[in-house]
Amino acid sequence: MPVSGYVYLGVIGIAYFCLQHAFLHFLIRVVYPKYNEMSSHDFHEYRMQINSFFHGSMATSFALYCLFWTCPGDKTFFNDEECRLVPRNSHMWLCFFTAGYLFVETAFILGYVGVENTIDK
Repeated sequence: MPVSGYVYLGVIGIAYFCLQHAFLHFLIRVVYPKYNEMSSHDFHEYRMQINSFFHGSMATSFALYCLFWTCPGDKTFFNDEECRLVPRNSHMWLCFFTAGYLFVETAFILGYVGVENTIDK
């Protein structure tokens, strides 16, 4: 995949998690009334915790797919050296999915939540 394809994958990952943050923000406001009473810091942190659950679930599912069903035939990550050593598009998607998540969450931490927490005090 050319470099422009990797940039495209990165932009897709970042856009997906930005849209997921926006969707969760409006959904939580409707479902959980106390969310509207939280400070900006608290509701960003609350939403990030929910977002991390979705990322973890989806990334784990996709990683299992990459382990067992990415390689052709009956090959898996565990029984074929070529399958372990040759990255495929699904591996790139998984890497950029997680990179998009980390980029967006880092931006929210630095921009809204802050790097200090109760343990630091």
